[in-house]
Amino acid sequence: MAKSDKKKLREELFLKKKLAEVSVDPYADFTGTKTELAFLKLSDFMAKNRFKVFATLLILAVIMIAFVSIGEYIRSTENKAMIQAEALERKWEKNPTITNDEKIAQMEAFLNEHSSKNTKLLFSKRLGDSYLEKKEFAKAATYYETILSSIEEPKEMKAYFSMIAGNARENAKEFPKAGAHYSRATSLLMNNREANTFYAWALYSSARMKLLQDQKDAAKLELKKILDLEDKQTSGPYLNDVKQLATYLILSINKG
Repeated sequence: MAKSDKKKLREELFLKKKLAEVSVDPYADFTGTKTELAFLKLSDFMAKNRFKVFATLLILAVIMIAFVSIGEYIRSTENKAMIQAEALERKWEKNPTITNDEKIAQMEAFLNEHSSKNTKLLFSKRLGDSYLEKKEFAKAATYYETILSSIEEPKEMKAYFSMIAGNARENAKEFPKAGAHYSRATSLLMNNREANTFYAWALYSSARMKLLQDQKDAAKLELKKILDLEDKQTSGPYLNDVKQLATYLILSINKG
């Protein structure tokens, strides 16, 4: 018999064997329940694929351990950074002669050394306020913007820092940037009927920035939104004040 014929014969026998294995149901005579059959099939599968099953379980275990370890490391880093931040603040309390500039330098050095989210938020707020005190409005705005990039919820808090950042940019005469912050605040507050006064001030501030950029029609649209707001007890006593300012500004635009 030629080598090619032998090879062909072996291939045919191997194929017949495989077909026979597929056609024969090894569980045909099983008389237990469906649940027991399922466990039996699972046991047989794991026995036949021990290496693959073990490798998969090992990979999953490594991933879980890494995930837990990373979480613990982040929490540990956050705690250590906060302890050091509190120690720095106590140091200032014990030194009444320390200047605002010295505090700024120490806080900025601290932020360069630590990436903790909580201390970043804490000192970014302090640095923003400190630069406002120095009337360095653009620098103050950058720190408030750092806070904005770090928080998503609650929306009211994000809107609050958008207003503060906008005010700092406005004082720095950076009106397009100020307008962008005020507009962000309006979008965050537009569906919150319990914050009508806050929303009104955001709209009024946004309208003012649009007027400074000669966008009169866009400004009037935002001012009219203020006039459409409903008075609510939760709005506080200042909503009518904002409405009066909006009315005056609309009249000024119409005259101009």
